[in-house]
Amino acid sequence: MTQCNICNEHYDEKFNKTCPYCNNGSKVNNALFDNEKTQVYKAPSSDEKTKEFINTKQLSDSEKTMMVGSPRFKSSDQSLDTTPLVGWLVVVDGKGKGKDVRVLPGQNSIGRSSDNMICLDYGDSSISRDKHAFIIYDTKHKKFMFKSGEGQNISYLNEEGVYSPMPIKHGDIIELGKTKLMFVPLCGENFNWE
Repeated sequence: MTQCNICNEHYDEKFNKTCPYCNNGSKVNNALFDNEKTQVYKAPSSDEKTKEFINTKQLSDSEKTMMVGSPRFKSSDQSLDTTPLVGWLVVVDGKGKGKDVRVLPGQNSIGRSSDNMICLDYGDSSISRDKHAFIIYDTKHKKFMFKSGEGQNISYLNEEGVYSPMPIKHGDIIELGKTKLMFVPLCGENFNWE
């Protein structure tokens, strides 16, 4: 994985020669902004805890989404969320292959709608629009769990149907509809933000 020096998102150079989130600044510098009255996203360095905006131009939701790098937040306000991530889901098979989404502390609903904490709107209509499944990170016990949600389609974890909450670990494959996702934790017994 490579970290973009413009937006700080991670991407795989096997699938993308430049950052798919900001196109290594070309979308930012050429398409969205003029140099004088521009609101510019300053990607956080490893020690910054907030995102800063400068100047005065208002950005549309799609511009904010592009600056942040993913449709994984419910609204433009959440795109400015400073909640630290605890892991990722990476699409390894199906529509959206090569894309990643962040997992945050607590219960992360997964579905096609942007009302979910994890939005998988890559064109797989067999994923329920709302609350197809949940990934949970319990900050007190430093554990990840996966459970099916309210959708009609069954969720699978490593080829097994999920009918009650199940623990998940690094490299586990989650199958929602025709999409397969690999789970990559950041937090756990060896690291936690607290």
